[in-house]
Amino acid sequence: KTAESLTNLARVLYADGAFIQASRLLDRSLQLRERALGKSHPDVGVTLMHLGIVRRAMGDLSAAGVTADQAVAILQAAGAARRNDLAAALSVKGNILGRTGSYEAARPVIQESLQLREQALGSDHPHTARSVIQLGMLEQKMGNYRIAKQLFERALTVNQTRLGLNNAEVAGNLNELGQVERLMGDLPSAKAHFEQALTIQEETIGGTHP
Repeated sequence: KTAESLTNLARVLYADGAFIQASRLLDRSLQLRERALGKSHPDVGVTLMHLGIVRRAMGDLSAAGVTADQAVAILQAAGAARRNDLAAALSVKGNILGRTGSYEAARPVIQESLQLREQALGSDHPHTARSVIQLGMLEQKMGNYRIAKQLFERALTVNQTRLGLNNAEVAGNLNELGQVERLMGDLPSAKAHFEQALTIQEETIGGTHP
């Protein structure tokens, strides 16, 4: 329970931007779980995943990549019972690979994460939509704008259906769609989607929010 509390507090600190403090707490949580459960326990894998997220935020992509690889290996061995955790760890690994410019290596990792979420949650779940967005962002970075647009449209449809039209997540989807349309030279469509996103954001978080 102490390790769980340390991890929960670390996640709050991470969300608040206190990365160094979060990293220290996760290191403590990891040590406790390894001693109590063994180094191959799925909960150790989850802790390593969170540590990889924090290290990524701190800019230490090399250490983050190693940690994410360790998390993925442990959670792969855990089987179907930890499928959601594995999908999350693969998402983190794919993100780190993308940030280092290893786009071709990142693609199959993100695709596997998406497939796992589709199997566990269904294709119309908002968490699945996040994986779709992640894949779309990667395709956009690789210059595959048409594929990226199709993925963004898919995620937008899911979130509009499941979360409602006036939702902050939907606004983010509209911005992502507008951005790829701008890159494709479709300025009228990009403008329309940016305006829709702005309207939602003003209604949900206020017109003075940064």
